[in-house]
Amino acid sequence: MNLLLRRLGVAAVAALTAAAPWHWTPAAAHAGCGAPPPCIIIVTEGKRGYEATANFFSIRVSPMMATPVTVRFQTVDGTARRGLDYVPLTGEIVTVPAGTTKVRVPVQLLADGIAEPDEFFDGVISDPSTGTIVDDRARMTITDGPAP
Repeated sequence: MNLLLRRLGVAAVAALTAAAPWHWTPAAAHAGCGAPPPCIIIVTEGKRGYEATANFFSIRVSPMMATPVTVRFQTVDGTARRGLDYVPLTGEIVTVPAGTTKVRVPVQLLADGIAEPDEFFDGVISDPSTGTIVDDRARMTITDGPAP
């Protein structure tokens, strides 16, 4: 999200921060998008997950389109490791259906039984069917232990 905010500029940042974190205005999104619309971003829902639970990345488009928008989605290791800390996704085609502005991509977090500090991995989008990707990466933090 920080990369998105840097790319959009002062006026767009004000519009984005005034909106709820999961609802942003089409005018703000287009300000940093260039052309052609729609603007496409990826965000982490909840920003933090717990071992042995599912969490979500959201892929959002603005404005709402009359035709589906597809992107390629994959997870990328950070300090969290694929297969040990989370179930990886590679090259998945994700579709934001026509008439909607977002789709959730679930990622299963795994319990590794090792006491350790928080770990992270990223979700990355590429290859849009139409439009411009404004922010292509979001970070998921895994907190050690079960959800409270």
